[in-house]
Amino acid sequence: VLNDPPETRYQFTRLGYFWRDPDLLQPGGPLVFNRIAQLKNTWSKPEPEARPQPARVVVPPAGPPDLCKADRAWLTQHGIPEAAGRPLLGAPGARAFFEATMPAASAPATASWIVNQLLPAMKDRSFGDLPFSARTFEKLVNLVATGQASAHQGRTVLAAMLRGGGDPEKLLAARKASMLDDVAVLRTMVADVVAAYPDKVSAYRAGKQGLLGFFVGQVMKAARGSAPPRTVRQLVAEQLDQ
Repeated sequence: VLNDPPETRYQFTRLGYFWRDPDLLQPGGPLVFNRIAQLKNTWSKPEPEARPQPARVVVPPAGPPDLCKADRAWLTQHGIPEAAGRPLLGAPGARAFFEATMPAASAPATASWIVNQLLPAMKDRSFGDLPFSARTFEKLVNLVATGQASAHQGRTVLAAMLRGGGDPEKLLAARKASMLDDVAVLRTMVADVVAAYPDKVSAYRAGKQGLLGFFVGQVMKAARGSAPPRTVRQLVAEQLDQ
């Protein structure tokens, strides 16, 4: 520092910029520095006081209300799972409609059809507005439960019943009469669909077994829903496994 040019500036940490006092600059004399620029000293500033944050109250989403003891006993008596029982107990008129189908129909199957098929299809209707009785609905459930109708056929018959009532057995017979059940024709349709999707055929044969449903859907679309789903599924599986 003694040998630096007189105009040299120096920075002292956190204090500022200094230079040697030219009036007191003498050989062997003391070093006297004058501050020519001050630095902002942020180190000595107190930390800003943290503002208190409002307390957050997390309210868990409300679950479904607990069933009363009598409702639980009623569901247990009929062998109905609680997931199906809640909508059945909650929809106006659904419980009375269900009980009117008893005792011939299978209780769990009937409950499932009311909750999963009938209630969504009713939309804004009430049970009193339905063009069929609970006993007629019971016949439809039994047709599906006994294997006389597939689930798909049952839904088709239900849609027809909602449009204008009718006997489920007669509606099912008319549906079957219009079905495309010529196996030779169905095989040709299956072959055409399989040939149209070679990449998906390769993926299926490589292990993506879930694509079977895709091919069945394409065949049913080509048949405009008039082909028996079980037969189509069997023919598609045979074609893909070749």
